[in-house]
Amino acid sequence: MVRFRVEEKLREVDPEVSLAYWDYSMDYYLPLPSDSVIWSSCFAGNGDGIVREGPFRFMYGGFNDLIRRDIARNGTCPPRLINKDDIDQLMRFCYYAVGFWHVILSLTHLCHSGLSHSSKLDHFISKIRDDWYIYFYI
Repeated sequence: MVRFRVEEKLREVDPEVSLAYWDYSMDYYLPLPSDSVIWSSCFAGNGDGIVREGPFRFMYGGFNDLIRRDIARNGTCPPRLINKDDIDQLMRFCYYAVGFWHVILSLTHLCHSGLSHSSKLDHFISKIRDDWYIYFYI
C-alpha cells in the first residue's frame, strides 16, 4: 500500500513514472522458485547463499554479516506460493478477514526466506535487513 501511495505522488510530478513490482504468483509455476528472474543479477541478485550478484551484492545485512538468502531451501517451498487461481478466488469475496493477506504472504515469505517457525532469530533478523525483503513488504 505504501508503494502505491509513493508511486501516485511521483506521478504527480512525472506521469510517466512507475515503480517496479514483482508478481510472485508467476513463480508458483517454476520447479524451483530460486529460478525466478527476480533473483538474477539484473534485479535482486542470486537467491542461494551469500548475495554475490546484482545491486545488493556483498552488502551487509546486520551483525556484520553479508546478506544471505535461502530461497526454496532443499528444493521445497512449504506448502506453496499463491497462484493466479488463488487471486481469482480471493477477488470473489465481498470482504477479507483481518490478517488474511498476512497468511497468504507468509507462505511466500517462508519460501523465499527459507525460514520456518523453528529457525534461529538471528537468521530472521539478517533477512529483514536485506533491502529486497524491505521492498517486498512495503
